[in-house]
Amino acid sequence: MTISRLFKTNKLLIRLMNIGLIFFTLGYSKPSDTVNRNNLFKYIETDKARYNIGESVEFHLTLAEPIEKSTLLINYYFEGILIGTEALKISLQKSIYWSWQPPLVDYCGYLVEVFLSDNPNNQEKITIAVDVSSSWNKYPRYGFVSKYPQMTDATIDSVIKRLNRFHINGVQFYDWHNTHHDPLKGTVDAPEETWQDIANRTIYQLTVEKYINTVHKYNMKAMAYNLLYGAWSSGFQEGVQREWGLYIDLNHQEPFRLNMPDGWADDIYFMNPADPDWKNYIFEKMNKTFRILDFDGWHVDQIGDLGVLYTYEGDSVILKDTFTSFLSEAKVSLNTKLVMNAVAQYGWAEIDRAPVEFLYNEVWKPDSTFNDLVRILDQNRTISGKNTVLPAYMNYNKSSQSGFFNTPGILLTDAVIFSNGGAHLELGEHMLCHEYFPNDNLKMTLKLEKALVSYYDFSVAYQTLLRSPQLRSYEMIISSDEVPLQSMAQKGTVWSFSKSIGNKTIVHFINLMKVEDINWRDANGAQTEPDLIFNLLVNINEQKTVKSVKAISPDFMYGLPENVPYNQTNGLLEIKIPFLKYWTAIILEY
Repeated sequence: MTISRLFKTNKLLIRLMNIGLIFFTLGYSKPSDTVNRNNLFKYIETDKARYNIGESVEFHLTLAEPIEKSTLLINYYFEGILIGTEALKISLQKSIYWSWQPPLVDYCGYLVEVFLSDNPNNQEKITIAVDVSSSWNKYPRYGFVSKYPQMTDATIDSVIKRLNRFHINGVQFYDWHNTHHDPLKGTVDAPEETWQDIANRTIYQLTVEKYINTVHKYNMKAMAYNLLYGAWSSGFQEGVQREWGLYIDLNHQEPFRLNMPDGWADDIYFMNPADPDWKNYIFEKMNKTFRILDFDGWHVDQIGDLGVLYTYEGDSVILKDTFTSFLSEAKVSLNTKLVMNAVAQYGWAEIDRAPVEFLYNEVWKPDSTFNDLVRILDQNRTISGKNTVLPAYMNYNKSSQSGFFNTPGILLTDAVIFSNGGAHLELGEHMLCHEYFPNDNLKMTLKLEKALVSYYDFSVAYQTLLRSPQLRSYEMIISSDEVPLQSMAQKGTVWSFSKSIGNKTIVHFINLMKVEDINWRDANGAQTEPDLIFNLLVNINEQKTVKSVKAISPDFMYGLPENVPYNQTNGLLEIKIPFLKYWTAIILEY
C-alpha cells in the first residue's frame, strides 16, 4: 500500500477552551503595527532525531517576531509527492507548537513545508525533515562528542539539541574512557567520579552519564568508543598479561605499541584480538562499563594495516583475520550493538561478516578523490547490503591552527557522499577536521551551518531515494550541448549518474565545472564555489514512458520538489534542469 493511501490527513490541533487546545504558544509579546515578512521564520525543530512507527512528531517553530493574525499552512511530502496539508490559525505568537502523526510505514523520510497563507507568492517559508525508522542502522547518521568536563544540564542539552537539528541518530563517545584496558575507573559498586584520559584530560563520569541520557531523550544511540586491542603499560600491573600481546619480533622482545605525544598519560600496547584470555579480559571490562553507563553499544576502533605481527609464542598474526571472530564473540558476550572502524578500508570485509550495525570506513590515502568515495560506498552496498558512514576529515592541512572551514569543499564532498547513499561523520560539539576528535581549531561559518542543515534535511527527506538498500545503478545515456557531462567525477564537467528504485529513477547532477580539483578532502581549503547554472537543457535516452519529472536540490527551494516540463519522443527525454549550484537531482516517475 502506498504512502499516499496510508496517509490520513491530521486535523489541526487547534481549539479554544470549549473545543480544546492541543498546540501551545509561548513567548507572547505585542506585535509591531507593521510586520516585516522578510526572514520571518527564525527556526524550526522536532523533538526527536528518529521516530518509531506510531509516534507523533512534535514541531516547534520560532518566528522572528509575533504576528497578530494569520494562517500557517503546512505541507507534508514523501519522495516529492504532497501527501497531506494542514492550516493553523495563529495570533500574537512567536513560538508555535503542533503535532503530526506520520503514516504507519517504516523507514520513510518526509519533508515538511511551512509558510503563511497571506505571504505574497509564498516566497518565504521554512522546511524540516522527519525520519520514521524503527532502527537507526538502516539510515545511520553518526555524530560524536569528545569533551567531558563539568557541564551544566543546559549546556549538554544544547550540544545534543543542535545535533538533533541535523537528525543525527547515533553519537560516538570519543575518548570518554579511563584506560583502554579498563574504560570505567572503579568498580560496579563504586565507580570513580573522575579520571584522566590518555591525553591527561579530566573526564567527569556524571557528564558522560548526562550526555547518554540526553542522547536517548532525542532517540539517538550512544556508542562507547574503545580500541579492540589497546592496553596501557599500567595494565600490566592490573591483570593484563604480556603473553597476550603483539610483538614486532619472533622472540617477544619488542612489543608493538603506539607512541603517544609527550605529556600524554601513557603509550598504548597492542594485544592479540585472537587471544582468548585477552578477549575474556576486555569483554569483562566493557561489560562493567555497560552495567554502570547506559551506552547502547561499543564503537570498536583500530589503527589500520600493521603488516605481520607476532604472538608471544612467535606465531604470525594478520590483524584483519581476527576481526570477525572478535566481533562475533563480543556480540554474544556483551549482547550490545557494535560498530567497527575499517581504517583506510583495512579489514572491511572481515568486519562486514560480523554482526555490526553498519559499515564505518575512515577514509585515507590512496582514496583521495570523489570517485574513490563512490567506489567505497558502492562496494559496501553491493557486497554487504549495509549502509555506510564515512569519517572523512575535511580541510585537514588547516587543522593545526585556528580558522574556518571552506564551505564549497564541505558541500561538494557531502553532495558526493549523500547522493551515493552514504553518511558523513563530521558533526559533534564542533565539526571534524582531524582524526583526534577534540581538535576544534576550525569553525563553521553561519553560512556553512545553514547550508548543512539544508543538506541533512534533504538526505533525510529523500532517504528512500538516496539510501534504500533496494536502489540499483541504472545506466542511462545523458547528454547536453551546453556543458560537458561525465559519468565519473572529472574537473571541468557536470557529473551525472542515475539510480533506480521501484517506478522511479533518480538522476544526479553535481557541478564540477569550476572545481580546483576532485580531491574530496579539500586539504588546504582551496575548493572554489561553483557558478549557478539555470535551465540546463539535457537529453536522456529513456525508452520507458515517463509520467512526471521533478527537480530537487538542497541548494534551492528549501529542498522542495519542483515540477519540470519535459518532452519525450521516440525514447529521447528532453528536460531543462531549472537550477544547479552544487547538486541537483531529477526524479523520473514512470
